[in-house]
Amino acid sequence: MVDLSKHKKDILAAQEKIPNAPTEEHGSLFLDHLFLLGYKTGNIQYGTLTRIADSEDKGTKKSAWYIFYQNETVSVGIYGSWKQPEEKNIWYSKDSKYLSFTEQNELTRQIQAAQEKQRKERQLINDETAAKSLEMFNSLPQATDENPYLARKQVKAFPNLRAVNENLIVPVYDGSDIVSLQTIKPDGTKRFKTGGRTKG
Repeated sequence: MVDLSKHKKDILAAQEKIPNAPTEEHGSLFLDHLFLLGYKTGNIQYGTLTRIADSEDKGTKKSAWYIFYQNETVSVGIYGSWKQPEEKNIWYSKDSKYLSFTEQNELTRQIQAAQEKQRKERQLINDETAAKSLEMFNSLPQATDENPYLARKQVKAFPNLRAVNENLIVPVYDGSDIVSLQTIKPDGTKRFKTGGRTKG
């Protein structure tokens, strides 16, 4: 969780500015909102799903996303994380309780469009991860009974387990297809492959 206490003045100032901000400033206000939450963004992109880094990402990794729609009177930004694909957050350039009926309908349409784009992008990422997982799985050696985690649990290796050094690699199946991989470290720490499904 990002500590926003040091940004309290900036947040309050931004909240006061939003209701009367001209349309051309909506994009920068939305980026300010993301920045204060710990996201790392570039220039604003309009109407397209844009991948961005969150506060925990290193290097070129981008685990978060947003879609921003700029309208004449009120703009909307939808954002979330691939780590929690079902969770979505919505930012308005105007307090939602003051939206007119027409504005509410238009924003609802845009939010639904953004959710559909995010769903398709998530499916694409899942498919890419599944292909990489299968390739990696087929290239790895079979795990043995001497694997540190299996030995500690006093469990014998079965045919579909693989190993990378001391780490145990467990395939995630959807039917007969491998859709992702889970890595189990000797101490029992478990992690699913980024972008992959966690169950069939």
